[in-house]
Amino acid sequence: MVDDNPFRASPANEAQYGYADDAIVAAVTSDIDLGESTPAYQENKGWATYEPAGNGAENPYAAFPSRNAPSGATGEQSGEERLAQREKELQQREAELAKREAEVSRLQVEGKRNNPVGDKNWPYCCPVIHHDIQAEIPAAWKGPVTKAFWSYLGLAVCLVWNFISVTSYSFGTSGDMNSFFMSVIYGVAAIPIALFLWYLRLYNATIHDRAITFGWFFIMYLIHVIFCFWAAVAPPIGTIGGQMSFAGVFSTVSAFGSGVGFGILYLIGTVLWGLEALWSLLVLQQTYSQFRAGGGQGRLQAQMQTVNRAVDQAAGRV
Repeated sequence: MVDDNPFRASPANEAQYGYADDAIVAAVTSDIDLGESTPAYQENKGWATYEPAGNGAENPYAAFPSRNAPSGATGEQSGEERLAQREKELQQREAELAKREAEVSRLQVEGKRNNPVGDKNWPYCCPVIHHDIQAEIPAAWKGPVTKAFWSYLGLAVCLVWNFISVTSYSFGTSGDMNSFFMSVIYGVAAIPIALFLWYLRLYNATIHDRAITFGWFFIMYLIHVIFCFWAAVAPPIGTIGGQMSFAGVFSTVSAFGSGVGFGILYLIGTVLWGLEALWSLLVLQQTYSQFRAGGGQGRLQAQMQTVNRAVDQAAGRV
């Protein structure tokens, strides 16, 4: 038996179609195309067929903003966040650049100390050495080295004035040529000897921090101090070549006996030698104090022991 109304919930329709629901029966019997009868379904194709609105690689949450995006995410960084990140990167670059500049400066200073090179610039009239205390000498040693340099210049002034005084006396009185020649020798020899034996020793010792070189300087400079005190006194005993070869205390007395002018020249020389001797003594004391404060005494002993062992080994091989 067939029901003439397929949508009716009747025993005939249930027996024929197997459904009791009129709506389902109607759908089956009429073969309704849900895609055509439901336009909204075609527009909302489902999550699997969605494509990102932008670049999916850059914004992975653009395709599924309601389901997949984390809480609070907007899909792209805000302008403030990008600016903060940019500032942070610039600060890091500036810090790295400052660190590199400091390292370059340190290497340049260290290179100058280890390998001091430069054009000869001193003395200015006829340069024979490169001399630059401010650029080459460590900060802790700038003061002592500068004072030692003034001590060297003071020695040169004393020797020049000594030559003038002795020359005036020798040719203005009885012709004491021995004293004249000795004053020439003192001036010609002592100036370069002092430069290379003690001043440059100190100069190079502070650059390379060599304790043995410091030890050599102290020995030579002590001799220099004794020499200056001897010249300032100018005793009549032990004077090689002539008693008047130094403008000191005793020679000044003799010079006044030969004339006031000679006496004044010798008196000025005596004052210069006395100032030089006192200044040199001060330089020696300050230099040695700085040397000890920097641990130089211990380094000197260690280096001397190393040298002694090397000498003993060499002697043993011989």
